[in-house]
Amino acid sequence: MIVTKTRQVANQVMKMTGRGEMIFNDKLKYGIRSLKVWGWHEGDYDLAAQMLRDQGCRVHKVVFTGEGWSPIRYTQCRLHVLEPRKA
Repeated sequence: MIVTKTRQVANQVMKMTGRGEMIFNDKLKYGIRSLKVWGWHEGDYDLAAQMLRDQGCRVHKVVFTGEGWSPIRYTQCRLHVLEPRKA
């Protein structure tokens, strides 16, 4: 099984920070991957984004603020990652 750079970096950040419970690394259109990790703070996503950029990936952080069924507002982050093509 092939492990993507996105997943490798997510695992590294989880080990470094001690945060994160479940990784969602979904494939979107045009080869873009969407990374969301339960338990991460916005700074964890920033760290992962920089690590991915250092490996040649294009990264865009998506931040959504809303409210669910209760009046409590929340912020949800995720990264959209385009990994470089393999030669």
